[in-house]
Amino acid sequence: MYSGGSVAASLAGDHELAVELAATGARIDANSPISLITLAQIYGAAGQTDDAAYLRSVAIHYGQTAGEVAILAEGRVPSDEVPVALTVARHAGVSAEAVLALRRSGRPWADLLVRYGLHAGRLHVPLQRPPTEGPGGEAYAAFAERDPSGWRVIRLSDEAVAYLVNLRFLSEHLELPPQRVAEVLSAESSAVAAHRVLLRSRTP
Repeated sequence: MYSGGSVAASLAGDHELAVELAATGARIDANSPISLITLAQIYGAAGQTDDAAYLRSVAIHYGQTAGEVAILAEGRVPSDEVPVALTVARHAGVSAEAVLALRRSGRPWADLLVRYGLHAGRLHVPLQRPPTEGPGGEAYAAFAERDPSGWRVIRLSDEAVAYLVNLRFLSEHLELPPQRVAEVLSAESSAVAAHRVLLRSRTP
């Protein structure tokens, strides 16, 4: 039902509704190849193929189904914040849905890290040449200002938290050096775009 509805919505040009219906279908029947294929096709029709590939990697890395991750990516949260929610949830032993419910209510990631006992220092990834600009520059400047024992009091912006989580996720999942990932993350507009570049770079 949801797969058919999503195709109809896509044909009608309502890509936002199409993605929502396809994701719901994948969530209800996460083991159905038809639901998952439909979801991938709808993402493509909506011009979100990079998002689809990124979220597929997120699902694999965090041991989730594609449907579960698609549901997490719905709403007012960027795709590159889904790994943040999954990282916090894994650490605290709570559901990612609960974490994202608070995030969608307007809570900054800095508050949620404190709430769930995951301070900024736990997100630190050692780099030979830390970034000096953008969210990465913000994060590593904050680390440089303090002794590691004081990293737990650092409050980072939402963008800096997402940068650090995606730095670790992309490095581990794609099996690439953190320095390489950091450079691409700093150069690209989002973790989704960085994932595309890094994925292509390791394809023979």
